[in-house]
Amino acid sequence: MTNTYRLLLLIVFLVFFYLLTVFKRGKLELAKFALGTIGLFLTLFFAFNDVATPFLAKTVTFCSGIIGEMTGMYQAYPDNSLLFISHEGETISLYVDYECAGFVEMVIFVSLIVFF
Repeated sequence: MTNTYRLLLLIVFLVFFYLLTVFKRGKLELAKFALGTIGLFLTLFFAFNDVATPFLAKTVTFCSGIIGEMTGMYQAYPDNSLLFISHEGETISLYVDYECAGFVEMVIFVSLIVFF
């Protein structure tokens, strides 16, 4: 992250926090909930995306690999976030990436719970 990006992120966060206090003082609960949820989602998403997504993808692949080994249906390679499914001489590779890791869903859930 560059210093300009960090400064911009800090300014946006301060404006977000100020608006939350304005909505709280004005007793605008729906506006506070909506702005808070969206703002916290965006903050968590951009702050932790680069760290959490590769970790979650490898974790999902590893856990899926345990099930694959028990059933003998597929093989998992957690280092590369790959699942290899063999069926009747054909092999299909499944790449566990951003969408499969569940990071977006977790961040949405945490944001909704925090501002509920």
